Amino acid sequence: MKNRTLFLSLRIFSAVGGIEKSCKIIGKALGEITSKEKSSLRIFSMYDDPKDAIANPYFSFDIFKGFSKNKLRFSIAAVFQSLNADVILLSHVHLMVLGWLIKLLNPKKKIILFVHGIEFWGRLNWMQSKMISSVDLFLPVSRFSAEQMQVFNRIDPKIIKVLHHCIDPILIKKNSSTEHIELKQKYSLTDQDQLILSICRISKADRKKGYDKVIHSLVNLKSKFNSVKYLMVGPYTDDEKEFVETLASKLGLSDRLIITGYLSDEEIIRMFNIADVFILPSTKEGFGYVFVEALYFGVPVIAGNEDGAADALSNGEFGVMVDVNNLAAIEAALIQVLSDKKKHIVSRRELLSQFDYSNYKSKLYDLVYIN
Repeated sequence: MKNRTLFLSLRIFSAVGGIEKSCKIIGKALGEITSKEKSSLRIFSMYDDPKDAIANPYFSFDIFKGFSKNKLRFSIAAVFQSLNADVILLSHVHLMVLGWLIKLLNPKKKIILFVHGIEFWGRLNWMQSKMISSVDLFLPVSRFSAEQMQVFNRIDPKIIKVLHHCIDPILIKKNSSTEHIELKQKYSLTDQDQLILSICRISKADRKKGYDKVIHSLVNLKSKFNSVKYLMVGPYTDDEKEFVETLASKLGLSDRLIITGYLSDEEIIRMFNIADVFILPSTKEGFGYVFVEALYFGVPVIAGNEDGAADALSNGEFGVMVDVNNLAAIEAALIQVLSDKKKHIVSRRELLSQFDYSNYKSKLYDLVYIN
């Protein structure tokens, strides 16, 4: 392989979310592949600052360039850098205009677009529809997204190849058997508490994650499980935090709800290690990184049955899938898992057989450079 590679992204380090985590892992895999093959790799990020990548554990700082939200400078640099690249990978549909321009200047360039989820769950705008022809290969994270691409935008299935997310190899290295007494003390938790966990952004735009439905389900759950509590982890907007707290208060659940705000990877691992069940009855998961992470750390998972979560849960083999529009079904699933947690724990060997990083890297190599 002598292909020179350019990876264009919106954000990698300056935000927290599934897409950003995906970009970190893609960067790591591409870095290892190109280093082994003695080929070149450059990673450009539109919104990150140059210093954001310093000492990051995923890839060398030397191959990274951040443009500090300067869209024009990023775009010009990307086009010029593409002259010295054979393969250009785009992290998001919003970058397709650059792929289109690069292809217009040099039709021999190979353009690959990663598809994360809802951006293709409907008709693209007229400009994006015109630019689809510039993409040589689409890499959606789930079969559901692949199907939506064909239904709404009539993209040739021959240039669509599903590439599931994998378990973050850096996150695995951070795992430890650290005592969790301090964590429980911080949030006034006891060993008798049965803990329901959700991890996501808490904002009005992200309410489709379904955390409000989990709160509603606690009304009946608290009579069956005297010490059940709901841990909501993730950055929040003040107005949505107020909405969630008001909802819990109206339902008489204020003492059952804990909103932590943003937590580091190490703190999230500790949360996984004390949780009894992870739930996110969402309708907008392209795949659901966090489901696989929860499963890896031995937490049973409940997810919706309307989106890409089916791939993360291997169509129900790895977790409980529910009708997210049915509160009774959500409540029943929580009762099922909380009543017998051990029965719903997935073996790491089975999980890694599908979502191991080395397998991901190998498949990425085949799709990008061999396909």
